Amino acid sequence: MAFPQWLARVNRRVTNRVMARFVGIVPHLSLLHHRGRNTGTPYQVPVMVFPMDNAVAIALTYGPDVDWLKNVMAADGCTVTARDREWVLGSPRIVRGADLPGTLPNPFRMFLRLLRVDCYVLLSTRS
Repeated sequence: MAFPQWLARVNRRVTNRVMARFVGIVPHLSLLHHRGRNTGTPYQVPVMVFPMDNAVAIALTYGPDVDWLKNVMAADGCTVTARDREWVLGSPRIVRGADLPGTLPNPFRMFLRLLRVDCYVLLSTRS
C-alpha cells in the first residue's frame, strides 16, 4: 500500500521543505538531487536512504509512479547528500523488499512493513 497521490502533492509543496531542514539530524534522512526529465530544472527531495554493499536503497512510500523516480530513471542516476557525505548513484532499478541485497535497520523495516511499503529503488554507488 503506497500513500495516496494527493498526500504526495501536499508533501511536495509543504512537508518536503520542512523535512529538508532535518537532513543530518534524523538518521538516514538525505536529500536526493535530480533534474526534471523535460525541463532540466534541478530539484531536491528528502528521502530515507539505506546504504548497502556498493548500493543504496530508497523506500518508495508513494509507489513507483512518482516524478522524482521518473527523473532519476530517465537520467540513469542522481546524487544524494547527507550530512557531510555525497553519493553519486546510477543504474536505478525497482525491487521488492524480499529482493534487497541487504537488510534495513529493524525500526525502519518494521515501520515500512506496517505501512505495507514493499517497493524500493536500488541505486549503485558510482563514487
